[in-house]
Amino acid sequence: MSDEYELIPLDPIRKLEAEVEELKEYLKSLKSELKKEDTIISEKENVSVPVDKELYKELANALIRSNIELQSKIAELIVSTNELNKEIKRLVDIFKEAAMSYMESIKKETKKKELKEADVLMKKLEEIENVNVKIVENLEKMNRLLEEFKHSERSNKEQKKIIPPPLPPRALPPKI
Repeated sequence: MSDEYELIPLDPIRKLEAEVEELKEYLKSLKSELKKEDTIISEKENVSVPVDKELYKELANALIRSNIELQSKIAELIVSTNELNKEIKRLVDIFKEAAMSYMESIKKETKKKELKEADVLMKKLEEIENVNVKIVENLEKMNRLLEEFKHSERSNKEQKKIIPPPLPPRALPPKI
């Protein structure tokens, strides 16, 4: 059994089959004519049916024509298969180019999107920085106010300390 396969057109094969069937029918008709003429064909004897040389020539010519037609169809099939291969290669190249173009456009869109997102993030970071600066300023103000408050608190405590009035001079006991 062979592992090789060939693609061949069926038209010439069908023609050959039809011609073989016609020949079989023709041989049957010859046999029936021989029987009609009271020719006895014995099953035990080998009797050949006389065949005309013209029939052989006609059969040989039909086989040659069919063979030539088959070869031309095979050649056409090879040519069309080669053309099909070329067209498929072109189609694959087109698909490759389209895929590359698509990937580039996706990369560009992604970069644009990333840049937009980066801009948004930068703006948010700037806003956060501004808020942080304000927070630092306010904390510094609060610190100063607390220091002032502590300082004023100390001075208020010092002022609030009750200093007893000086004692009046005591009368000295009389000297005796």
